[in-house]
Amino acid sequence: MPSFLIWTVLTVFLAMSKESISPVLNSTVTVEIHSLRSDAGTVRLSLYSSADGFPSDLSRTLRKATGKAAARKCTIELNDLPPGDYAIAVLHDENDNNKMDTNLFGLPKEGYGASNDAKASFGPPKYEDARCTVNGKAKTIRIKMRYM
Repeated sequence: MPSFLIWTVLTVFLAMSKESISPVLNSTVTVEIHSLRSDAGTVRLSLYSSADGFPSDLSRTLRKATGKAAARKCTIELNDLPPGDYAIAVLHDENDNNKMDTNLFGLPKEGYGASNDAKASFGPPKYEDARCTVNGKAKTIRIKMRYM
């Protein structure tokens, strides 16, 4: 009987220690941006982990990445991304001046997009509409570039 108790305690301890040391599985997220107007310039991606600053405050991004267009598409990979909720904003910076150009009324002159193809309605897309979950598995997110 005492040996049964010892084996039970040992089994529970090993099971608990296995749970506590299991690694967090990070993901690779592939972002496929399509419907670009041209192959000129740079596609700029900003990854946000909260609504704070989304989609235009670059000082609040979790990560930034860039890519070049080819055949009016661009693919950008985000590696080693921990599980969580994120939103992505993209800009087609056609003139490579590192900012979104706007017209006299403040409307974008260059392409823009967001994860979940969240639409801008009387202002930029909302984080909640663009939010997607990363859960330790590889994920592909497709974003349509939009132009005014």
